[in-house]
Amino acid sequence: MSISKLLTQFGDQYVQALLTTWKLTALAFTLAFAIGIVITVMRICPIKPLRMAGDFYVQIFRNIPGAALLILLVYAMPYLNLVWSYYTCVLIATSLIPASF
Repeated sequence: MSISKLLTQFGDQYVQALLTTWKLTALAFTLAFAIGIVITVMRICPIKPLRMAGDFYVQIFRNIPGAALLILLVYAMPYLNLVWSYYTCVLIATSLIPASF
């Protein structure tokens, strides 16, 4: 199948997928930035429990693979009666992990 046939048949879906990707990127960046600022403030805070909580967050989310977190959100959370859409799960995973860096 040629590219021109693919674009005429599925062109609108490609555009929709591109716009969804851009939307997810912008939202994930904004959330990761906000969470990262909070975690950074916690890590430099003179209050020891806050410093420890910030360090714990960073150690956990820097060392967990993104795919593993996504699988956990999609397949394990329903056992805890927390069912989210795939969009929400991807947004959570792509926000929590970059925030730790």
